[in-house]
Amino acid sequence: MVKKLYGELFIVSASNLLDGNVIYFSKHEGWTKDFYKATKLQNKDIELIKNLIMNESINNNIINPYLVEIDSNGKIYKLREKIRYFGPKLESQ
Repeated sequence: MVKKLYGELFIVSASNLLDGNVIYFSKHEGWTKDFYKATKLQNKDIELIKNLIMNESINNNIINPYLVEIDSNGKIYKLREKIRYFGPKLESQ
């Protein structure tokens, strides 16, 4: 989880090694497929929770946890993350 952070609000996303699902970290529920249950983190919270996330990853067959920037309403900024959560959208002909 080493990259330059520009935003103010984030969630943690990863992949479930056993089934390939995209999952999100919730400090109340652990890892969940429900984006809306993900714990929202501010920059100041990231260092505090980083070890917990890494331990949870190792203990639960989770790979590649990383931060996803969201806006104050909880909407995802990056197209890549929107596609991971919502799936690809095909235009009708």
